[in-house]
Amino acid sequence: DDFICEACEFRESFLHFKPTVAIITNIDEDHLDYYRDIDHIESAFARYAALLPEDGWCVAWGDDVRARRVCEGARCNHLTYGLDESCDLRAVDLGYDELGRAHFEAVLNGQSLGKFHVGVSCKCNMLDSLAVIAVCHIRGLDMQKVADALENFIGAHRRFELTSVTDGVKCYTDYGHNPAEIKNALEIASLQPHRTLWCVFQPHTYSRTKTLFNQFLETFDRADRVLITDIC
Repeated sequence: DDFICEACEFRESFLHFKPTVAIITNIDEDHLDYYRDIDHIESAFARYAALLPEDGWCVAWGDDVRARRVCEGARCNHLTYGLDESCDLRAVDLGYDELGRAHFEAVLNGQSLGKFHVGVSCKCNMLDSLAVIAVCHIRGLDMQKVADALENFIGAHRRFELTSVTDGVKCYTDYGHNPAEIKNALEIASLQPHRTLWCVFQPHTYSRTKTLFNQFLETFDRADRVLITDIC
């Protein structure tokens, strides 16, 4: 009954879809070879949310001001998730294990949906798991099965994916190409046991590199050594 896809705002391609439930994980500066600025990007997301039917659902990260604004401006049902007390669905009693994997209780408008452990590290994956819990609750799924799935999830292809181990050195690949995504990948890497953290980064498009140059300057702060290749 359900078909799940990852939509992208690149050249407003996501406006060709007709979703019944939409998750907006964040609204960030990206694809600036097409968009004028962050306000132009937000307006595209607002048009995306407007595609939802009146009985549909818009789910958004409520700690992101722009995502919340788009979500609450939609003509359909809406639900926010995050850590702020104003969010509908919140992670409470939040903690992390030695590898940075989150555990928390999910509380929706004061009602507990259960306790959850996330199988992958970092705050960003904890927030994504809240989005999953929100949609699964909307669809009426068994929360214990949702908890089991999240605990056993090992990550997506090309998102901090382990590709090799040579002489004890682990090599990961990540498709993150803007500052926010790179910071998330390096945060996950920093939580893993290591002596030296190397980051090899290939900038993607000249326009993005130029427009976000000042942000890139502090993107790699968590790494001990950084190699920057030619722009592709």
